[in-house]
Amino acid sequence: MLFALTLLGCSAWIDQEAACDQDVYYWSDDLLAYILEGDGSGEFEFDPLDTPRTNLLGIYDSEKGDFAWVTSYDEGFYLRKSEARGFGTVFHNGNLDLLFTDTVTDMLGDVFVTEHRVQRTGCDMTVATWSEDSSVEDAAVMEGSYENGSVWAWEREEGDFTYSGQLKSDLTRTSAVEGDDFSYDTVTGPDGISTSDFDIPCGDTFTCEGSSTRNFDGSLDESYEVFDDGDDYAKVTTELDYDGSGVVTYEFEDGPTCEYTYDEDGDCEYECDDDTDGDCS
Repeated sequence: MLFALTLLGCSAWIDQEAACDQDVYYWSDDLLAYILEGDGSGEFEFDPLDTPRTNLLGIYDSEKGDFAWVTSYDEGFYLRKSEARGFGTVFHNGNLDLLFTDTVTDMLGDVFVTEHRVQRTGCDMTVATWSEDSSVEDAAVMEGSYENGSVWAWEREEGDFTYSGQLKSDLTRTSAVEGDDFSYDTVTGPDGISTSDFDIPCGDTFTCEGSSTRNFDGSLDESYEVFDDGDDYAKVTTELDYDGSGVVTYEFEDGPTCEYTYDEDGDCEYECDDDTDGDCS
C-alpha cells in the first residue's frame, strides 16, 4: 500500500453550517467528496461513479493537513494509475484550500505531472493547474461557481480567447475555447469517451472543420474538412491507436486520395490512388 491509513476518530465531516447552499459536496469530485465516501475519519476507499476509474484509495490527515490518494483504472482504459499528494485544509463547512501534485501514468508507461491549487469559498471555486516544468504564474486558472445542485461552471479569458467549461453531477465534463475564427468544444462523459467539434486554423491559409472522438482505449477517430481560403481542399479521416499508429486518409478535392500509414515510432508511408507512394516520415 502506498501510504498508511490512520484513524483520526471523527464520525462526520461537515458538522458546521454548509458554506454553499447547494447540494454539491458529494459529487464535486474533490478531496471533500472523497472524504464523504469514507467514515468521516479522513480515510476513504471507493469505486467512483464514472467507468474509467475502478478504485480510489486515500487519506486526509486533518491535524497535519497532509493528504494522498491513488486512483486505479479499468484495464481497458488508456490510463493506468494516478497518484495525488499534497497538503491543505478541508474545512468542516465544505470550503477547501488545497495544493497538490498529480502524477498520471498511461498505458505506454509515459508519466505526466501537474500541479493543482484548489480554493472553494461558499459556492465559488477557483482551480489553478500548471505543469511541473512551469510555475503557478503560468497556471491555467478556472474561476467558477456552483450554479445549482448539479453544475459547477467556470470561465476565464486569456489573450483573444475565452475558455469555459462545466463539471456536472453525473461527472460529465465540458470545455470550450472560443476566439476569432476559432472554436473547439469537448464533452467527456462518465463513460470515459471524449467527443470534440472544431472549426480552427490549421495552416497559413487553411482551416479545418469537423469532429473527433477519443475512445475508451485512447484511440482517436477524426473526420473533418480542410478549406483553403474558404475553398474546398480535402476531406480527412483519421484512425489512430493511442501509440500513434494507424491510418490517415486524405481525399483531395482536385487530386488523388492518399492513405498515410504511421507506426508507433512515428514513421510514415503513403500510397495514393494515382499510383504514387513513398516515405512521409
